[in-house]
Amino acid sequence: MIISDSSVLWELAGGLQLFVNEKLPRLLSACARKLQTVPVPTDRDTTLALMTADGFVAVAPVLGFLALCLTCIIAAAAPPARGPPVSHTLTRAVLLRGVALCYLAAFLTASQQFRSLYGEEGVLLSARTGPRPTPAFDFLTRVAGSFLSPDAQVEVVSYAGCIASLAFLRYPTRTALVPAALWVLYLSLVNHPGANLIGYGWEWLTLEIGFLSCFFCPLWSGGAKARGGGGGGCGEPSTAVLYLFRWAAFRLMLGAGMSKVGRAASPCWRALTCTQAHYFTQPLPSPAAWYLHHLPAAFHSGEVALVFFEQLFLPFLLLSPLRCVRVPAAVAELTLQLGIIFTGNFAWINFIGSVPVLAALDDGVLRCFFSSTPTHPPSRTPAPAFSALFSAARGFFSRFSASAAAPSARGPGVVGRVGAWLRCVVTVALVAFVGYKSCDPLLDMFAVQPWLHYYDDYFFVNAQGVFGFVNQKRVVAALEIREHQGGTWTSLDLPSLPGSPNRAPAYHSPYHYRLDWEVWIRTTASMEDRVPMPGQSALPAFIERALYRLLAGDTEVASLFALTPEQKAWVGVADMSSVWPSSAAERRLKDPIEAEIRVRYFEYTFSPQGSSAWWDRRLVEGAASATLRAGDAGRGNREARRAALGSVGKYLNRSPLVATAGLGAFCTGNGLARLLWAALAVYAFVGDYVPVELTAEYAHDPAPVFLSLTAAIAVVVLFAHSSRARILPFILVLYTFYLQRSCVLRAVYATVT
Repeated sequence: MIISDSSVLWELAGGLQLFVNEKLPRLLSACARKLQTVPVPTDRDTTLALMTADGFVAVAPVLGFLALCLTCIIAAAAPPARGPPVSHTLTRAVLLRGVALCYLAAFLTASQQFRSLYGEEGVLLSARTGPRPTPAFDFLTRVAGSFLSPDAQVEVVSYAGCIASLAFLRYPTRTALVPAALWVLYLSLVNHPGANLIGYGWEWLTLEIGFLSCFFCPLWSGGAKARGGGGGGCGEPSTAVLYLFRWAAFRLMLGAGMSKVGRAASPCWRALTCTQAHYFTQPLPSPAAWYLHHLPAAFHSGEVALVFFEQLFLPFLLLSPLRCVRVPAAVAELTLQLGIIFTGNFAWINFIGSVPVLAALDDGVLRCFFSSTPTHPPSRTPAPAFSALFSAARGFFSRFSASAAAPSARGPGVVGRVGAWLRCVVTVALVAFVGYKSCDPLLDMFAVQPWLHYYDDYFFVNAQGVFGFVNQKRVVAALEIREHQGGTWTSLDLPSLPGSPNRAPAYHSPYHYRLDWEVWIRTTASMEDRVPMPGQSALPAFIERALYRLLAGDTEVASLFALTPEQKAWVGVADMSSVWPSSAAERRLKDPIEAEIRVRYFEYTFSPQGSSAWWDRRLVEGAASATLRAGDAGRGNREARRAALGSVGKYLNRSPLVATAGLGAFCTGNGLARLLWAALAVYAFVGDYVPVELTAEYAHDPAPVFLSLTAAIAVVVLFAHSSRARILPFILVLYTFYLQRSCVLRAVYATVT
């Protein structure tokens, strides 16, 4: 123990020496070099130059820093404020619920798509090597590795994350153990050896903000107010952690702004014209993007100028001690994030980016939107079957509540003083740790080419130089499918990418279609000026692999596409509208597959106003094209392929049921009702044991609808604390059953027969 303690002290001393001797001088030197590039107005011409876009982006960070210093001086010289102190208990509850919603989106996305994309038979192969920390998978391998396959372990972690996210959403200030468990679970998913989630900045930011949220709520807090989620039963949150969230918001916003003026940034940023092309070239546009694209050019120039103002100047004001300065800056930043959320599907990056900005607000602002005094329904007598269990649990926890409350009546006892001292030590250590880890992101921010970077395997503090490059053209690998040779080609669409010109853009954020995003990266973002030519491979390898598996009747890959009922029948995937095994759609599965898929490259733009279509497209002349057939890749006949897929253990698409059951359990106080919700969750898990032939072929994907409804319920039930709104989870579960009616009826049919 002595050797271990001394080694830790030596490591701390070495880290301090490295910070003082190397990182701090480098950071000061980078700041000095950046200041040397700032133009100083010495005459009329240089003053006029500062009024241009180039001049403003050069001087805006300096002006923001000077404004921050000025507000600090004013706050220090001002007399103490009169009236009650500013409270942040509601701020903490809203902020933590935002973290929980982002976790829910992340785990729900993983539960629906991880097996198809990154599983043992996934279409996206990871080239990453080397061990990385995956504590949840290490634990499952030691405990249940003999009967849980790697894919099953991923699903266990994903569904556990969904349930824990709902628990955190319902009780955000109950205990720090829940956000700590969520952080461990999601760290394991991001570091999964078969996935490439590590390449996306929103994964890092989720872990960074999730790590801070572990220190923003008490280790354990009982009482009605803590259970209700208002945050009033836990006392004021830590001011130091509150400023760490503001520090994270500052680095995120300023890093995004600096990436737009770096060497790798698109020239259109300084020309104030980026949004003229951004709305139709962004990864996954929303329907609102079509309308904003057709606004006048002056509006687009004003948009870019406003982005520069909010990402180069306002981030400094988020750190201001003056409420009258900090709150308007936070409101402006949140407005920008809401605008981006409204016009595009960027996963949950703008949701998790808005979370730390909430720390710049206080209860006085948030009370305009949320209730800080939750109302609770009258207590109900538990069902007889649960009376003994609830009484025992209530007595067990009441002993801890009484022992914790007794010293407070007599003043802080020994336990209270030791606890306060430990909290102080942990807070100081956390601030020092985040400050030390922030050196590298700040150095990257002041570099000539700021970009996305992470610096350790745990993603404690990262560089978020996002959206510096904007495509000017949208080149799309358009997919078409026909039933057999000589048939009519129809568009084969992905859920969020443009395909058929008449198909409207989708909106599903914060749920994320990972395959669509990866296709955009490998085609539109990479092929703007170098489309594959004849003789070259027409498609990236992973897209070709996915298409061949689709032609082989792979239902997991089919769930990643937006197939019509006719297209499902062509590739041997039954129509969801058919309920019974004797339907014509199921008989169609026995026929040989003769479908073909064709790929051609088109340049897409939004259609002009007055057009009945959403997109205009023209064929890229001289680009490569290809036609894929089921037997071309030598992957065996369809029956062998289906047998191999059946041996993998494909699961019923049940995560919406699990999450719905969790939401119902946390919104219901009656023991009998909790039993019904638990039975629903058990049914969802038991769905694994229903014969694969009767369920997997009819899997559905209601996850985006479910997540949108969950977000609405979170606002109505969890923020407003309205007891009458608790009927909404029942409506949600009925709607989920409706979406999965084929699976449910077939499961009953299989059980009976």
